[in-house]
Amino acid sequence: MTAPHVTMSASGLMKGVILSGKPATRAAITDLLSISDSVPVTEVKGDQVLVRVRATALNIEDIMNGVGRRIGVSITATKEAPVVLGQEFSGVVEKVGGKVTKFKEGDAVLGHKV
Repeated sequence: MTAPHVTMSASGLMKGVILSGKPATRAAITDLLSISDSVPVTEVKGDQVLVRVRATALNIEDIMNGVGRRIGVSITATKEAPVVLGQEFSGVVEKVGGKVTKFKEGDAVLGHKV
């Protein structure tokens, strides 16, 4: 799925929680988090859906990913190349790829990005 924790606008941009650096500790992550209204909406691929998110949250996995303390995950956020966080969400399917058969536009969904 594509950037599940966003609110889209007619301009092709969405809102997202942005991490703009690598915090030294879990507690320091709040200093590097912000809300952006200018995250580009990515193109939906054949096996993907785009969800208009109604509710989301950052969880401990997001924090550990951001701090770089999760085995097998390599995320390096910088001011020049920030990372959009948020793995848990609920919302409505906005767009479906051509290979998607289990969802249609308008379906209510919830999920956890993996």
